[in-house]
Amino acid sequence: AEQVYQEFFTRGILVRKIAFSGLENYLRVTVGPKEDMEFFIRQLKAILRPKALLFDLDGTLIDTRDSYDAAIQKTVGVFAGAEPSFSEINKIREEGNFNNDWELSFEIISRNTAGAYEGENMAMQKVVSAFQGFLLGNGGEKGLSENEKMLVSKNILAELYKTFTLGIVTGRPREEALASLKKFSALEYFDVVVAMEDCPEGKQKPDPYGIQLALQNLGLKDGFYAGNSVDDITAASRAGVKSIGVSFCGGASTGLLLKNGAVSVISNPEQLLEVFI
Repeated sequence: AEQVYQEFFTRGILVRKIAFSGLENYLRVTVGPKEDMEFFIRQLKAILRPKALLFDLDGTLIDTRDSYDAAIQKTVGVFAGAEPSFSEINKIREEGNFNNDWELSFEIISRNTAGAYEGENMAMQKVVSAFQGFLLGNGGEKGLSENEKMLVSKNILAELYKTFTLGIVTGRPREEALASLKKFSALEYFDVVVAMEDCPEGKQKPDPYGIQLALQNLGLKDGFYAGNSVDDITAASRAGVKSIGVSFCGGASTGLLLKNGAVSVISNPEQLLEVFI
């Protein structure tokens, strides 16, 4: 109780020690407003489970080949006249600095049109509009986002949640990230979600800002980050956390993930339990 009391104190939370005989190892907590108690519970979890396990979302927890990657294909097709293959997309993604699929789409278009689209003819906002139309659907058409599949079962997340404080650091817009987690009934397992809007311009992966922000919000200084791209692994290394490469849904090769700092690479979702539990 004394150790927990001190941990709370350093986080600006005051609880009461109990001096009565037989209750020395207990603490008294006064229940307050909901938002205060949610903050208290997050901090309590961090104290009792002093390690964070953070995840990238796309290609790590969720299979996005038929949603986000397919939206890249169709968006490039609109502007460049031909859709790239999944291998072509991954090859450019492996170069790094393309954590944002809008920017990746823009880059592929630029390379495939040899400057034919410049200035107003291919403004980023047009690429984003086309991409989001394919992803979310428009005019009553089904959006590609409906094709997503969860890669990691709820049972695995529940087991990991018993040992770690879980979080998400993704390049997705927040609304889309939360929608997917809710759709698969997985949001309850994550105590923090850091999304695109939380990272200032120039601070998305491979910059460590998002991972550092997640740790800060959780009140933790150490942890692990699981991701499937070079940018994921680089960001983790720069943030000072150990990284686990994920290769069970495309993404970078095992060799490339290890070369950029991954301490281990898994090829099956079930291996998450083998690595961490």
